Amino acid sequence: MSGGKQTPRQKMIGMMYLVLTALLALNISKSILDAFIMIDDSLVETNQNFKKKNDKTYADFAEAYANDPEKVGKYMDKVHELNNISVEVSGFIKQIKSEIMVASGGYDEDILEETGDSIPRHKDDTNGPSEVLILKKRGDELQEMILKTRETLLSFIDDKDREKITISLDAQDPKPGEGVDGSPSWASHKFEDLPLTPVMVMLTQVELDMKNAEADILNYLYRNIDKASHKVDMLAPKVIPRSSFIMLGQKFVADVFLAAYSSTQTPEIIAGHLDNSGNLFGDSTVLSVEAGMGKFETTPTKEGTYIWGGVINVKDPVTHENIPYEFQSEYIVAKPFASVSPTKMNVLYVGIDNPLAITAPGFPKDKVTAYMSPPNGTFNGRSGEFNVNPYSTGNTEIIVTAELDDGTKQVMGRFPFRIATVPDPVAMVANKSGGRISGSVLGVQKGMFAVLEDFYFELQFNISRYTMYYIPKRSGGIRTEDGVGPLFTTSMENIFDNLRSGDKVLFMDIWARGPDRRPRELNPITFVIK
Repeated sequence: MSGGKQTPRQKMIGMMYLVLTALLALNISKSILDAFIMIDDSLVETNQNFKKKNDKTYADFAEAYANDPEKVGKYMDKVHELNNISVEVSGFIKQIKSEIMVASGGYDEDILEETGDSIPRHKDDTNGPSEVLILKKRGDELQEMILKTRETLLSFIDDKDREKITISLDAQDPKPGEGVDGSPSWASHKFEDLPLTPVMVMLTQVELDMKNAEADILNYLYRNIDKASHKVDMLAPKVIPRSSFIMLGQKFVADVFLAAYSSTQTPEIIAGHLDNSGNLFGDSTVLSVEAGMGKFETTPTKEGTYIWGGVINVKDPVTHENIPYEFQSEYIVAKPFASVSPTKMNVLYVGIDNPLAITAPGFPKDKVTAYMSPPNGTFNGRSGEFNVNPYSTGNTEIIVTAELDDGTKQVMGRFPFRIATVPDPVAMVANKSGGRISGSVLGVQKGMFAVLEDFYFELQFNISRYTMYYIPKRSGGIRTEDGVGPLFTTSMENIFDNLRSGDKVLFMDIWARGPDRRPRELNPITFVIK
C-alpha cells in the first residue's frame, strides 16, 4: 500500500491479496477466481475513498490559494501537475483493463455481482491478459509510466524529507532468476499466464498505489504551507538602510519594520532626527506604510553623521491600544570622492595597456566607470579594472563617474596624468652591454637581446637588425657582418670560435621594436676579448 499508517481495511485487503496469490500457484478453482473478484471490488471501493479524500485536499489547496496566493502559489504548480499525473495513470490503466476484457471475451450480461456489475465471461482466461500485456507490450508501457511517475513524485519531496515518505508505486524489474523463466521482466513477472481476475486485481492495485502516493504527496505539500506560516510571539524593531554611507546630493533610503511582523497590520511609524538624548527634534514625519513596512527618505544638505530614529506604534490585538517600539539608526554623508590607482606606475605610457584600479567608496564596482579627457587612445574595462592605451605623449585627465540609484551619473573625481613614451631598452649579449669578455663565453652565445631595465612592465623588445665589426689585434683587417633578427649568423659564430686575446667585437647600428611597433636605435656594444 503506502508508507505510513494503514487502516484495518487496507491491511485486510493486503493479506487477502497475498494469500490468494499464493493459492494461484497451487490450484485455480472457480471459488478462488470469484474471491479475486471480491478483492477487486474491495480495492475499487478503497480507491474511491482515496479519491474522495484527495479531492477534499485539492479543495483545501484551492481555498488556501484564494486566501494567500503569494504563500500558496509556489505549491500550486506541483499540485496541478500531481492531479494531471494521477488522472493520466488511472486513465491508462482503465484503458488497459478495457483492452484485456475485449481480448478475454467481455462480460456475461446475464450474471451480475451483488454490486450490480457484470461478471467477466471467462474469469479463468489467460490468453487475453498475456496478449495485451505481454505480446502487445502494454505491460512494458505501464512499467515505463509507473517508473516515470515515481521519479516525478519523488522530485516533489525535499531531499531531507524523502526518508519520511515511502512511495509504494513502483515497477522495478525482478532480480535475475525471480522472473518467469529467469526473465527479468516486470510485466512477465506480474502478469504472464495469469487468469483474467487476478490480473484485474493487480491492475486495480496499481491504481490504488497511485491514489495512495497522490494522497501522501498532497498531504506533504499541504503541511509545507503551514510550515511557511511563522508564529509571531516576539516583536523587535529593525531598520535596514539601503546604504549607511551616501554622497552629498544622494537620497538616503531605509526600510523600517518590525522583525516577525505581520503584513496584515498597518503600524504607525513616526520618524525624524534625534538629538544626543535620543529625542526627536525639528520636523517629524509619519511614514506611509505598505504591507507592514514603512520607508524613510531624506536628502541631506551638508556633510556629517546624522542620527535619526522614531517610534513604531502597533495595536495590541486584545486591548487595541498602541504599543510603542522606539528605534534609532545613523548614516554618514560625505562629499563625492574616488580613487584611481595606476597598478604599475605613476604615468601612462604610449602604445601599451596601462592597467588602472578605479574605485569609488560606497558604490559597487560595476556602478563605477571612467573616461579620458581629452580623448587620447583607447580606454576599456569594468568592475574596477581598466586599461588605458594612449596614442601620443602629453597630458590627460581620467574622469571617474558613478551611477546613482535613480540611474543618473555623478562625477566622483578628476585625476591628471602625464603621458610618456616607453624608454629604450638596452642591447645586450651574454647579459653585458660592453666591456671585457672571454672568447669562450662569446663563442657560446646564440644572439643579441634587448632588455628593458628597471621598468614597471615586463615588455618584450625584439632585435630587428644590426651590424657586427670584428677588429683583430693583429693584422687581418676589419670584417663586417650584417644580422637580421636577434640570432647570430653562421659567419659570426665562426669568427667567435677563433677569437684571440686583444681582439675587438663591435655591434653597431642596432635596431629593435617593442609593443608600440616603433623602431628604436639602441646603444652600441663594444667587447674586448680577454
